[in-house]
Amino acid sequence: MGCNTITPPRSRALVAAAAIGRAVSPLKAMSVIDINWDDIGEEAARILARYIRVDTTNPPGNEADAADFLGELLSAESIPSTLYASAPGRANLLATLKGDGSSAPVTLLHHMDVVPAAGDGWTHDPFEGALADGHVWGRGAIDDKGLGVMHLLAMALLKRRTRRWVGTSAPPG
Repeated sequence: MGCNTITPPRSRALVAAAAIGRAVSPLKAMSVIDINWDDIGEEAARILARYIRVDTTNPPGNEADAADFLGELLSAESIPSTLYASAPGRANLLATLKGDGSSAPVTLLHHMDVVPAAGDGWTHDPFEGALADGHVWGRGAIDDKGLGVMHLLAMALLKRRTRRWVGTSAPPG
């Protein structure tokens, strides 16, 4: 209770690798063995700590701030994204790796808002994004910002490690 933490172990990284492996053709699949998963785990922990610091408590949500944060990370990886605002402070973000149309698309989806966090009972401030005791501490670490970081890194690894994305040529419309 009140200790939303996530450990960036190798098993979490392998979940992302499974998504990546399903997303590329066998002939073009990258080897998940030659990826330094310890480095990816540390990268994930650093990104998650920063993401937790973006307060998206719902209400009101403020997902636009989170979408901007994720959009900047995607842009740094040369992955195009589009922000769709539904109301002031409320937004969705769509990132697409275009493919050659030979395979079905892969959708990675998470929500950016979190439920309110009362200050009592937290080992660390719920929006500090503390890296302590081998964990990332904060509201959203497990539900659902941690998943969002895994998705972001799955896309980043695809972009970093493959020359050609095999999948849909355009996002579903």
